[in-house]
Amino acid sequence: MANKDISPEKEENEGVYKDFKDLRQKLDACARFVGLEVTIPTFVLSWRGYLVIFIAISFAVGAVYTVYKGLIIDGDWMVLLQCTCQAGAGAQSIAKLIFYIKDRRFLWVILDIMDVTFEHESRGDHYKKCLQEDFQRIKFWMKGFGVLYFIVVSLCILFPFFYYIKYKIKLMMMTFLVPGMNPETKYGFYLLTAFHTVCMVVGGVGNYAADMYLLFFISSAPVAKNILRCKLHDLDVKLEAFRSHNKISSQEIRQDMVHIVSWHQKYLRVLECSERVFFVIIFVEISACCVSNLSILYCILRGDWPSGKVYIFFSISTFMMYCTLGTIVDNSNSDLTDIVYNFRWYDLPLTEQRTMLYMLRRTQATAGLSVGKMLPLNMQTALQLSKTTYTALMILLRGKETVD
Repeated sequence: MANKDISPEKEENEGVYKDFKDLRQKLDACARFVGLEVTIPTFVLSWRGYLVIFIAISFAVGAVYTVYKGLIIDGDWMVLLQCTCQAGAGAQSIAKLIFYIKDRRFLWVILDIMDVTFEHESRGDHYKKCLQEDFQRIKFWMKGFGVLYFIVVSLCILFPFFYYIKYKIKLMMMTFLVPGMNPETKYGFYLLTAFHTVCMVVGGVGNYAADMYLLFFISSAPVAKNILRCKLHDLDVKLEAFRSHNKISSQEIRQDMVHIVSWHQKYLRVLECSERVFFVIIFVEISACCVSNLSILYCILRGDWPSGKVYIFFSISTFMMYCTLGTIVDNSNSDLTDIVYNFRWYDLPLTEQRTMLYMLRRTQATAGLSVGKMLPLNMQTALQLSKTTYTALMILLRGKETVD
């Protein structure tokens, strides 16, 4: 993607731009592991991708079979709650799989804008400092969730073994069955455990790559906002010279304004593409997390799923991550309004003042991310949904006490 105000030379050997490219390669490696490197224009499904699709279908079929066997054959309604403990993760994986592939062209647009964004490192120290701070924040998030995913997947795999050593009781790694793999038999249990292990590893790596791509793409909006801040700061300096010493021509001011407006359009384009790709994914993620959290907490309190104590921490963490990202976007939109308003727009020529007025109005009407267009994606929504989950949990527990 071309941009006239950026030098064609890229500092690929040092600095933030190189770190940015390295981080992209690491994310691409995670996506390549599951055969879904959708961020490259030449993407085609490989055997790994088909294997992941097969595992996702098997997970869905296994969940339906588990509900049928438990509810229809055995008459145990608790199987519904037990299946939804991890069915949420399966639903999230399937949604990410479908919409990352379906809308990958919008991901390419965001990556092009991010590439141009980090090229601004060469424009001055204030640009470089801004990019370094934003990049370190993104990198910190990714490392933190990388550790979280590794710990959770490892504990979910190892917990049944430790539990068997201590209590001599066999636990299933996941809460769904597979037709033909009877956990009551020795070989059926080992075969089911092996399949669950594959699901945990592939699902862990795939979900990590998908969530970190989402974090990577959505975090590009605040980065683009800070670059716009730097551009307006540069124009502030020129306007001061323009008014006091007349050393800057009005044509140069106009060219800078064209670049600023163009960059604001890129910021809006990032939000638009993010909404297109992640709209359904965010809705499924938040909905599934709420249902899973309710089911896991209920099963833990009943003592039906000991491994749930490990998984609940992961489920709550991903739920909070998504809501935090929504809050970051909301804060970015609010900051952008302040940045434009505090700019020396009153020193601009009249034509450029009208442009800035339109830009200010546009920043005030910029929408953030949402949960199915029903709720804004932010920490206030996280609090509301957490209260609703707690209320539902109390109703279920009170119903259990009444039955007992």
